[in-house]
Amino acid sequence: MESKKIAPIMMTLFVGFVCLVLLSTTSDAAGSEDESWALQGPCSKFPDCNAYCIKIGYVQYGGKCVRLVPTNNDPMVCVCIAQN
Repeated sequence: MESKKIAPIMMTLFVGFVCLVLLSTTSDAAGSEDESWALQGPCSKFPDCNAYCIKIGYVQYGGKCVRLVPTNNDPMVCVCIAQN
């Protein structure tokens, strides 16, 4: 008899836990969308992309060289990173 009373409580706790886990993972993914990139040009023109971005005001996050499309062979570009 006792196990029949406890089963709904355990199920409710389990569902609540799953909901908390899902909410925490979706909030982390949503937070990454607050980042914006300011395209500067090909990395060949910016030998130290990070230093350049810091110099022009992107102090907190600086900059980095990235491929805009990871699967192709286009040259890497310098992007300065800002938080919205």
